[in-house]
Amino acid sequence: TEADLAEGAAFGRFLARERPDVAKFVPSHFAALLDNGLAPLPGTLIFGGEATPRRLVEQLYEQAPSLRLFNHYGPTETTVGVLYHPVQADVPDHDERVPLSRVLAGNRVYLLDERLRLVPTGALGELYIGGAQLCRGYLDQVDDDRFIDDPFHPGQRLYRSGDLGRYRAEGGL
Repeated sequence: TEADLAEGAAFGRFLARERPDVAKFVPSHFAALLDNGLAPLPGTLIFGGEATPRRLVEQLYEQAPSLRLFNHYGPTETTVGVLYHPVQADVPDHDERVPLSRVLAGNRVYLLDERLRLVPTGALGELYIGGAQLCRGYLDQVDDDRFIDDPFHPGQRLYRSGDLGRYRAEGGL
């Protein structure tokens, strides 16, 4: 129920009672629930909706070393799922946020500059998303500049997410 998710103690009782296998949360909401001391965690957690901080990952693996944890990204305009990353307990110290390393099937993801060119590794770029799951646009907004012609796949479109990122030397964003 909604009451089970409203505060940490109630959520802890819910986890102990229901023992879910998988749960998906916004990281900051889950961190707030953790503050009250959590019951056993689900075997698999998926975080999305905002950047996942490294400190939260460390805290979770301290409590549950065998946890399966995934970082997930996908705006509504792309029917949600686009990128993910299987998180390990040993997130490198230089990463304050957990990366997104894998593109889900059927998606195309690019970091582009203001001229719609791919940015080099390490440079800041805006995230553009294409693929079969991309919505046609917003209702009654024909000339929306958030949906553009895909410069790499003629006849297809990209969604300009407004999110910024960098290609990482070790792969992913």
